[in-house]
Amino acid sequence: MIKRLLPAVVGVVLSAGVAQAGSFSVGLNDFSAQMALSIPVTEDARGQSIFGVRGLYNDHKDTELVSVGLEVLGPLGTTGLELGGGVRGYYADMDGDDDLAGAGLGALVRFVPPKLDKLTLSGSVYYCPKILTGMDGERLLETEVAVAYSFAPRAAVFISYTSIDADLENRSDDRTLDDSLRGGLSLSF
Repeated sequence: MIKRLLPAVVGVVLSAGVAQAGSFSVGLNDFSAQMALSIPVTEDARGQSIFGVRGLYNDHKDTELVSVGLEVLGPLGTTGLELGGGVRGYYADMDGDDDLAGAGLGALVRFVPPKLDKLTLSGSVYYCPKILTGMDGERLLETEVAVAYSFAPRAAVFISYTSIDADLENRSDDRTLDDSLRGGLSLSF
């Protein structure tokens, strides 16, 4: 899967040169890899809107997942806190047997402590209800928390924890697609 995922993500990154702004991140552990591309669509004093594409491969859970979304995030005064929301489309292939496609709504939070501006704490929750989930899937819930530290103006290291659970048709239990702690690197361009 990683051989199929990497060319697609690299192609999107190279084609993003027209936008002249964005970030590319790679998060890894021994059994999973996640690559994401984020491109700001608009940005002003009220906040920003961001288009994002992500690919995830988890060898332990035998999961391949792609998501595409649009998020908006805006500051809450001068507190360093930003709140937002988003929409995200998902496609997942599990074990080669089950497939899931869905659309979800999400809530986002990001905090940059005013006196520690190189540190960023963030979190998100996305939910795909039954009405917006198809194929073999009935629902999907994704939660993520992350801590990042900018060690250079355009580079940051991070640690993130992601949990993705899905309800599948004809199964009494839900399926964990990802439950991983990953370390990685984020590059701005």
